[in-house]
Amino acid sequence: MNLRRRVGGPSSFFMILKMEKYLLLGICLFFSLNVKAQESLFAGKNNFNNDWQFTLNEGASLRGIHQLEEGWQQVQLPHDWSIGGEFSQINETGAGGGYLPAGIGWYRKVFRLEEQLKDNKIFIRFDGVFSNSEVWINGHSLGQYPYGYSTFEYDLTPYLKFGKKNRIFVRADNHRQPASRWYTGAGIYRNTWLIVKEKTHFREADSFITFGEVSADQAVVHVQAGIVSNVFPGSDFQWWRKNPQANTRVTSAFRVDFHLLDAMGNQVASATVEDSLKDFSSAKVNTSLWVDQPALWSAADPNLYQLQMILHLENQPMDTLHYSVGIRTVNFDVEKGMLVNGIPTQLKGGCLHQDAGPFGVAVPVELWRYRLQNLKEMGCNAIRPSHHPFAPEFYALCNEMGFYVMDEAFDEWKCGNHWGVTEDLSGKVPYGYHRHFEQWAETDLRAMILRDRNHPCVVMYSIGNEIPDQRKVEGAETAKKLVALCHQYDSTRLVTAGCDFVAEANASGFMDALDIAGYNYVGRYTDRAMYQPEKAKYPNRLFVGTETFHDEYYWSGVKHSPFVIGEFVWSGYDYLGEAGKWPKRGWDAGIISMAEHNRPEYYLRKAYWSDEAVVRLAVENYPNPDITDWHPANVISHWNWKWKKGYLSNVFVYSNCDSIVVQQDGQNIYEAKRSTDQYQIPLKVHYKPGSLTALAYNKGKLVGEHQLQTAGRPVDFSLKLNKERLLANSDDLALLFISLEDAEGIIVPDQEHRFQVKVKGSGKLLGLESGDQYCHESYTANTKSTLNGRLTAFIGYEGKQAHPIEIEITDIDNGKQKNITINIDQYL
Repeated sequence: MNLRRRVGGPSSFFMILKMEKYLLLGICLFFSLNVKAQESLFAGKNNFNNDWQFTLNEGASLRGIHQLEEGWQQVQLPHDWSIGGEFSQINETGAGGGYLPAGIGWYRKVFRLEEQLKDNKIFIRFDGVFSNSEVWINGHSLGQYPYGYSTFEYDLTPYLKFGKKNRIFVRADNHRQPASRWYTGAGIYRNTWLIVKEKTHFREADSFITFGEVSADQAVVHVQAGIVSNVFPGSDFQWWRKNPQANTRVTSAFRVDFHLLDAMGNQVASATVEDSLKDFSSAKVNTSLWVDQPALWSAADPNLYQLQMILHLENQPMDTLHYSVGIRTVNFDVEKGMLVNGIPTQLKGGCLHQDAGPFGVAVPVELWRYRLQNLKEMGCNAIRPSHHPFAPEFYALCNEMGFYVMDEAFDEWKCGNHWGVTEDLSGKVPYGYHRHFEQWAETDLRAMILRDRNHPCVVMYSIGNEIPDQRKVEGAETAKKLVALCHQYDSTRLVTAGCDFVAEANASGFMDALDIAGYNYVGRYTDRAMYQPEKAKYPNRLFVGTETFHDEYYWSGVKHSPFVIGEFVWSGYDYLGEAGKWPKRGWDAGIISMAEHNRPEYYLRKAYWSDEAVVRLAVENYPNPDITDWHPANVISHWNWKWKKGYLSNVFVYSNCDSIVVQQDGQNIYEAKRSTDQYQIPLKVHYKPGSLTALAYNKGKLVGEHQLQTAGRPVDFSLKLNKERLLANSDDLALLFISLEDAEGIIVPDQEHRFQVKVKGSGKLLGLESGDQYCHESYTANTKSTLNGRLTAFIGYEGKQAHPIEIEITDIDNGKQKNITINIDQYL
């Protein structure tokens, strides 16, 4: 193997662009996605989301579906068909699935490939299909995949027709219920890709980016690339020939160029590896890139480089791959916890489910961007995708925006939540993953690791959440096998699991099978001593709070224990499912509602985690039927109450500032200095309509204030967009916040009005959300009532033109109407 390395130097970026231009020109291909239109197809990954059709049909076979011509509707992927259904107590998904429908959905697509593609390899990749999917191309079954959260792909090449119509069918079956403890969605709910490769190409699963020595002066980036060859010119090879000498094997020379570019597009390092490869074989090549004065990646400073790998065979370009590279070190110490680039760093994390109101689980990437930015501003630096791998673009956003990620694989293995001596293998829910664990667990875990290991955001893996198997010795043995599998495919990251039976997990050996001991709600077992008793018993153990409550002492238990890696609070956002019982449809104890409204707990958490001055008033609400450990106080930030004048109300001030002054109608009624670990100050206030104001001081200087004012009757409403321009791109969207107001512009929180939203021009209404988990109206409607005087509309781009989006909003209860416009920028 001949290795040529070129290190550093000023930019060769434009030379690379020129080379890539010729590469693309050399392999640019064309095909028709349907019989009506032609679209350009480039070598590599092509979006395959358009021009699908969908139908619900539980009893049909492939033959019956193939002959079915009625009942199909045009859809664009990603598509969660369940979210458009009716909330109903009779739906078998039950409280866990948010009382939304389940069933068997079929998708089909007709597309045409041009003749010049016949010498290429063509794959289809599904980022996620829920669930128990089967895929056919031209009548041939490509395979079945049960886990609805894994990314998988099939080789279409042997079954394609070139110059003719190709028909692909996908069956997604989640009709057996209940199948989950939360809302899963249904259908092809993530992106789908058509991948075109030359016969000799990179195998993406083999790509692995790791780091050697990293310092402020220099960093070493190690890169592994995998190459697969098929037939070469002159090859004549058949595996089944009895006489191997009858085969003609061809060996060809290949070259892989590696280019590392900084954020400005300047080349900072490069290398070339040359070797030879036989036909019908594979190879892995390794190289190292030396980067001078590297810009290191961390959640606080997410610097990214771009790695470009170009494969040449006999000096002809074959394939190109691109990766975002975050140069960083992550180490763990039993006393110092997690060190990022040598700096002790504690995880200030939130647990998230993947659904988002009217989108179900087909969440646009720009909504994830909005959500992550909101969490970032709260002081959050880490995410636990719960309790399964999320879509690939989610991790790319975490790389870009700066979040540490605990990448989690499963919510159940084999055992059920049964107490006492039992050999029950029923899992947590009747039709959950336990039915597939023995056959598929290693496949799905490996798929997650190989897909996600090049993301700098991923700092550890989790092999399970609250796995009942943790109580058994057999569970500990299973954990050892899964941990070993993680290390086999990624030796650079440690492995944990969220344990909720701490004593049993310690006794069974389950905790010791993990690299990092994961504690769900540690305070349940150690009270306010938190991690200290466990540290005394297991001084050489690494600790992380895989799931925690909102209470102050949970964060204090992390803050004052540098050996604890951090915590993940449950939950960052509300979500559908895990509802308890009808008529409630979902979880409403999140820090942020599904309407993207920050609850008072947001500011309490910001007081814990942020260096910004925080002050916020919250008032305890009565009656208080749903209070749990996850929602320790039923509070809301307003001063409109039906209490009699003089009623002694419970008020909280959330702050991280030195001292607080509270005023009622401009008069001081309370002053206090905040103690070190006191982030919420309780006080009693005699209620009367008017104003309540909290003033926050640091070193005697006013640094923040928050005021509650009693609102009058609703006579108006206000409109606020998070952005006033959209790209002519179906991935982009805007949030329109509608607030019911009185004559003074104060939000009216104790009366609800119903609104209608109509969209014209190059846009469409994607859905309405109030955050009310007792609302059973369909998400397909364009009318909805406010909750606490607020409602959110999600607006997207639609069409092929760049006409402004005209939005008409009508208060149905008083007839008042307003309009607002979103302009469109052409997508380049």
